[in-house]
Amino acid sequence: MRKSLFLGMLIVCTPFLLTGCGDSGSEIPAEPVTSASTDDGRTTAEDGTATELDDDIVQDLSEPNANDLMLDDLILDDDSSENADSVPLTEVSTSSGDASSNSAAKASIDGELKLFQENYPNSAAVPRRRWQAIVNAEGKRTPHGQYSEYYEDGKTVREEGQYDRGDRTGEWKRFYENGQLAKRWSYRENKLHGQLLKYTEDGLLNREENYQDGLKHGDWTIYADDGKTPSRKWHYNEDVRDGKQIEYHDNGNVAMEFELKNGKLEGPRWQYSMDGAKAVDHYHEGVRHGKATSWNAAGTVMDEKEFEKGRLVRSK
Repeated sequence: MRKSLFLGMLIVCTPFLLTGCGDSGSEIPAEPVTSASTDDGRTTAEDGTATELDDDIVQDLSEPNANDLMLDDLILDDDSSENADSVPLTEVSTSSGDASSNSAAKASIDGELKLFQENYPNSAAVPRRRWQAIVNAEGKRTPHGQYSEYYEDGKTVREEGQYDRGDRTGEWKRFYENGQLAKRWSYRENKLHGQLLKYTEDGLLNREENYQDGLKHGDWTIYADDGKTPSRKWHYNEDVRDGKQIEYHDNGNVAMEFELKNGKLEGPRWQYSMDGAKAVDHYHEGVRHGKATSWNAAGTVMDEKEFEKGRLVRSK
């Protein structure tokens, strides 16, 4: 079950709400003594582990994983030793002329533009990846032009994109083995830039991220199983969570909403249960400060508290 549903279940007994967990389920419950609120709105257990807005949700999924082929793996000397388990590179073809005539080059890299292919281990015919590279007089290869990586059938593309004098550039794509688009993202001068979209194997939109010059910047959204309904929205400003943050129940209704300023809670934080109960507390610079009130589904005030710089000063 998705984490947004988990959050929706947690909201019935969430630690920063104000009344005890009643049998009716219509009241929004009280704050357990075993947890605390973090600056960014998460709740943590005594051992410091996140219990709601888990870090793995906001993990940068665009970062290469262990299965990705990295840039340095392509920038090699012709006389470099190959992995004993891999098939040596094959020079497929050589372009006419040399690569130094490219007026768009950011730096002068002279040499011939050649096409290389690496096959799967124990296979002399099934390509694992193919790419173009500029080969200079010393034999150093600098990726430049089309890059393609394949599944084990040697035909189905796993990943494709472009290099510009050693830098990833423009739009890149990754595909599932069934040929369905898995992820689409872009680089500018070897840095993530613009929109990143992730899809399910069925072709439904799963996640949207935005970057600016390698930094998380702009709106991020995780979608429900239908690929249309958001389950979570949040915002980054130059790698720092900032602005409005929203969590949704599975039915599309808001479960929680709050503002962050420079990564810290600022102002009211509203939470809503699926049966209509709700609660609000207030924060300043990440610390609970001001009134905290909860209502049942009928709109009756169930509890009121007041905090001053994180310290409870009034309760009724």
